Amino acid sequence: MEDFSSSKNNNNNNNNNNSIETAARELRETFNSGKTKEEKWRTTQLKNLLSLLMEKQEHIHTALQHDLAKHPVESFRDEVGPLIKSVNYALKGLKKWMVGKKADLPLAVFPA
Repeated sequence: MEDFSSSKNNNNNNNNNNSIETAARELRETFNSGKTKEEKWRTTQLKNLLSLLMEKQEHIHTALQHDLAKHPVESFRDEVGPLIKSVNYALKGLKKWMVGKKADLPLAVFPA
C-alpha cells in the first residue's frame, strides 16, 4: 500500500505558497497604487481591524487558552484589550499624524 500523505502535503504546501504569493502581489499592488496614503482607506482598515477583534474575541480567547493556557480575562487584559485600545488611539490620532511636516535636515547632509 502506497503512502500518498507526502504528496498531499506537497500539494497543500504549493497551494499555500501560491495563495501567499497571490496575497503578497495584491498587497504590493495596493501599496504601489498610493491608495494606502488616503485617510479614508486607513480609517476603514483600522475600523475593520477593530470589528475583527470584537467579532472574533471568543476565538482569540479560545486559541490563547489552548496554546498558552491563558484565562479569558488574562487574554483580554494582556492581548485583546491593548489591541482594541491601540486601534482606538490610532483612529483618534490618524488625521493629526497624517499632516505633512517639514523635516529639518542635519548640516551634514547639505552639499559642500
